[in-house]
Amino acid sequence: MPPPPSNPFAGLGTAPPPKPPGSPFGEASTNPYASSAYAYVPTTFAGPNLPITNVVVPLDPIMSHAWRVWQANLGVLVVVTVIVVVATYAIAIPQAILQEALAQNNAPEGVIAVAIIGNLLQQLLQIFLGIGQAQIALKAARGMPVSIGDLFGGGPRFLSVFLGNLIAGIVLLVGFMLCIVPGILLAIWFWPFYYLLVDEKASIGDSYGLASTITEGNRGTTVLMWLVSMGIIMLGCLALGIGVLFATPLVSVLWATAYLMMAGQIPSQPQYVPQYAPQYAPR
Repeated sequence: MPPPPSNPFAGLGTAPPPKPPGSPFGEASTNPYASSAYAYVPTTFAGPNLPITNVVVPLDPIMSHAWRVWQANLGVLVVVTVIVVVATYAIAIPQAILQEALAQNNAPEGVIAVAIIGNLLQQLLQIFLGIGQAQIALKAARGMPVSIGDLFGGGPRFLSVFLGNLIAGIVLLVGFMLCIVPGILLAIWFWPFYYLLVDEKASIGDSYGLASTITEGNRGTTVLMWLVSMGIIMLGCLALGIGVLFATPLVSVLWATAYLMMAGQIPSQPQYVPQYAPQYAPR
């Protein structure tokens, strides 16, 4: 009897069925969501505790997988984006009204205090909800079910992400002050640190080194992803601004997928499996 495969993604069953039509981002061989009889189950069957590795991944499979995941979870992703926007305005609008009232009453110190407190609250809220958004994107990219309630699950990771962002922000600020180029290079080298913290795969101190390992051989793909992400957001803005509600979650899923593929957490060449095969159902 042959030994079991060493690849955690190998041995997923019989030969794949005929391939469905592809997405705008890649070949059909990597884009399997099109049939009602077959669905794409990314990697939940591979187990949640895979070690962080370095996998060199081109842009095509990342875009293809992100597009399919975005399509399959579009309702939840859009609602979550709307909630984040509403929550932000729930602080920004009262802050603006209060600042205007204080300005009318010749209270410049009050205007400054309200601005500082309001901006701080917005930043903290954005970090908290951003963790939830990243968790949703990671779960969706892994083929796991997602819900709107996942948006509010960032509490246990808040402190580590806050401190990690603070350290990274200071380093990037210094880098951009040194003729901009060093800041850009730092961002390309270390961007996965955020997902490592959200995914609870590393401590703050270890996240930057692991992030550099993940981006080894993937830095060209990272630059392309930045360009594609900016293009997606620009297209969303052109659609009367409403398109941003659809473009933003696509970009979020795109970067979560890139992290998972480059870190060896999901296969870079997804496979087809029957939709109702229990052994491959999300756990």
